Amino acid sequence: MGDRLACNGEAYLHVVVAPLHFDGVEQRCVFAHPHEGGRVVIEVSNLPPARAIIGVFGLDDGAVFPEGAPVNMHVTLRAEKSAPVERDFVAHNRRGLTPYRIDVGDASVSATVSVTSMRVGARSFCFTLTATR
Repeated sequence: MGDRLACNGEAYLHVVVAPLHFDGVEQRCVFAHPHEGGRVVIEVSNLPPARAIIGVFGLDDGAVFPEGAPVNMHVTLRAEKSAPVERDFVAHNRRGLTPYRIDVGDASVSATVSVTSMRVGARSFCFTLTATR
């Protein structure tokens, strides 16, 4: 729908690249909101050759509240003739972004990013994923 990949149900159940605010600073990132008990899976093919995949993840400032549940992000990177590299990250119920880095040894990779949360209400989770040399 427009610039969003929408799921059935509430209007906030979608994936979109958008600017959100983290600790008061605007960051353009991939907003991914799963269904309750569900999983959003994003596939990215043919990233350019890179030494590492880097990025940030976190909860938008408006999503941080006392009863908030953490959001889990599982990243799988696949390069030809290599075993997949998998990493798990957790966005805790706090303001700000958390950086990450996954070394890939100067390879072209494909990525799968899975996002889940036990309670998804007001979980405005966002991440970036950049191939870097």
